[in-house]
Amino acid sequence: MDNTAELAREFERESYRIDQLVWDTMALRSGETALFCGCSNNIDWIKRAVEIGVNVSVISNDAAGLVGLQRLPITVVRGSTSMLPGRDASYDVAIAFHYLHEVDPFFHANVVTELGRVGKRLVVVEPEPPRDPLGTRIAALYSRAKRELGQFENYHHIDYWRKLLSIVKSDVRCETFTFMRTPPRFAMKETVALIIAMMAAEQTPESYLSELRALAARPDAVLVPQARFVIVGSAAGQTVNVTAGAPFRERVAAEARRTIASPFATPGNERLAPSVRADIAARPSRGTEPEAPALPGRPAVRTPAATGPVANKVVRNAFGLPLKGADAGPPLAPSVKGDEEVAFGLPAGPAEAAAEFGWEWETPRKTP
Repeated sequence: MDNTAELAREFERESYRIDQLVWDTMALRSGETALFCGCSNNIDWIKRAVEIGVNVSVISNDAAGLVGLQRLPITVVRGSTSMLPGRDASYDVAIAFHYLHEVDPFFHANVVTELGRVGKRLVVVEPEPPRDPLGTRIAALYSRAKRELGQFENYHHIDYWRKLLSIVKSDVRCETFTFMRTPPRFAMKETVALIIAMMAAEQTPESYLSELRALAARPDAVLVPQARFVIVGSAAGQTVNVTAGAPFRERVAAEARRTIASPFATPGNERLAPSVRADIAARPSRGTEPEAPALPGRPAVRTPAATGPVANKVVRNAFGLPLKGADAGPPLAPSVKGDEEVAFGLPAGPAEAAAEFGWEWETPRKTP
């Protein structure tokens, strides 16, 4: 009997479990102010933070990525993370989400110091370096290709990030969340094909691509999902939330509660994998999450479909010039507020997207 579909659903649920663990460790709450670095890898996380009532700012030098955020009620800063235009402790939390591995390691200490300065607590989320032969080779070839283009893609072990955060924060908490399942083989092939296509679009040498195709074609090829590191730094004695104020996926969390509460659940109709059910069942019950309260000058936010027109405050660089590379060279002058507030409406759509794997390799993308 072909159980491919069930394996795909099991891996999807496993990826949702990892996302929820990462989200809980970030511990964002309604009413907090948060600064996110970059925008290409974490737009869904930014959107969810907005939905639960977090006052979000994003700093990036990626003009194309910032365009994709214009319909969100957030503050956008065009500039460099190596010199942040903010006062000390001006944010409740500063977040580098899948960001630092794309920055020149020479600037890591500088960026982390700045984030630790403006954020009362600092959160770094990074993928673990791959451990399987195929993933390791993909990472090595892609890192080499990026260097040839003057860019960066470097994964580091958790001790590296912990030591960096300990420079600027007294208390550092480290978590590693590991996948207990691997994607079905057809999903792995699709992921590798996507990686190769995007690497080809970035003019990666054909010899690299041919080697990856040969590795992926081997019958024993396995692409193991990268574990997620979450490192949280805070000042000595600072009270830190132990969990997020709302689940990352409201619909999935509601289904989990119904499944656990039902005395008639059987292996044939359970919606979650055993590891997921056990993890959720072990947590304190919070009941149905209330709607996020309205913030000053901002409507209450629940889902994109339920949100009306909102003001998008765009902070533009005084010179309007993009940086060259990720935090390369001296930063631009401090940003100034724009003259207008333009109202945007969030796009209507279902609260939850159609089922998908929720995991993929840290795939390359074009830079503007």
